[in-house]
Amino acid sequence: EGDYPWATLSPDSKQLACLYKKEGKIRIFDVDSLKMVKEVPRQGIFWQLGWSPDGKEFCGTANVQGEDWNIVTYSIASGKLTLISRILDCTPDWFPDSRGCIYSHRNPGLGSDDGGAAAQRIGQSGTNYSWTMIAMADREGKDRKLVVAEQYKHLYFATLSPDNKYVIYTRLDKDGSL
Repeated sequence: EGDYPWATLSPDSKQLACLYKKEGKIRIFDVDSLKMVKEVPRQGIFWQLGWSPDGKEFCGTANVQGEDWNIVTYSIASGKLTLISRILDCTPDWFPDSRGCIYSHRNPGLGSDDGGAAAQRIGQSGTNYSWTMIAMADREGKDRKLVVAEQYKHLYFATLSPDNKYVIYTRLDKDGSL
């Protein structure tokens, strides 16, 4: 009681949505009274819950359809879950105009071009962590685009400027080295 995990504010700052992984729920609270106004199943979302600027959907990192670490959008009104990316994706954020999400993507099929030597020098185990990308997709997952990719860096937490012209993201030498 009193905990508000993965809290995200509604666009008007009147409500707070929280992800309760163990209970399998997303709960929406009124900010002034802290009374719960709605509860929905989390539908596989386990991390990084975000509320769209238009107030209609959530996004999050989810384990769904037999795949781990996917980005989904979730209609608050209908409960419809839409898979917008697959395999090893995380840290989603909404475009300022709510038309889609930007997120971190790693494709294990893209091997290193040096057999993993550079990854080992920076303390990264294995060779399947060579490339990390920032990608974007529309809210239906039909139009996906690469924003930036870099070998032996870990690119996370991308966000767009209010005018959609610039991307800001973290660029880590080693996974988990915040």
